[in-house]
Amino acid sequence: MGAKSFTNLDQQIVKNASIAGIISMLDSIPVKFLFRIEAEVAPPISVVGGPNGDRMIVPAQAGQFSGSGLSGKIVPGAGVEWASVRPDGSIKADVRLVLETDDGASILMTYNGIANTVDDSLKVTIAPLFETGAESYSWLNGIQAVGLGTPTETGISYDIYQLMA
Repeated sequence: MGAKSFTNLDQQIVKNASIAGIISMLDSIPVKFLFRIEAEVAPPISVVGGPNGDRMIVPAQAGQFSGSGLSGKIVPGAGVEWASVRPDGSIKADVRLVLETDDGASILMTYNGIANTVDDSLKVTIAPLFETGAESYSWLNGIQAVGLGTPTETGISYDIYQLMA
């Protein structure tokens, strides 16, 4: 008997196995920890009953970030969250912050995200992007990050990860 040829059923099994492998990879996208950022915020300014729902404008007063090879502070007065409270109670975040590294580089961090109450606790997921002209941090310009956040007594704390996929 010669080499076995693939039947249509065999080809379908191989195809399904490949799809399962891709789905399995998507269940655990590789990430690399970048830094933890902690922001102290001012009391929110509320705009209630607008045509697009309720809004909260939340200035970042101060803060710091720290990770492997990347640390510094949030520039006071150069960061604001524009939050929209949705009809389902979730909050859509739209944030711009200027970060200053310990060696003096400026980095714009922008992100959108969603906050939901889970088991009486606010959980926040974000998708940051970065912009900088500093050559030593230019690698940030080409990455997509994700973050997981929780409120603190004075604001919010996020763990920020680079997507490696």
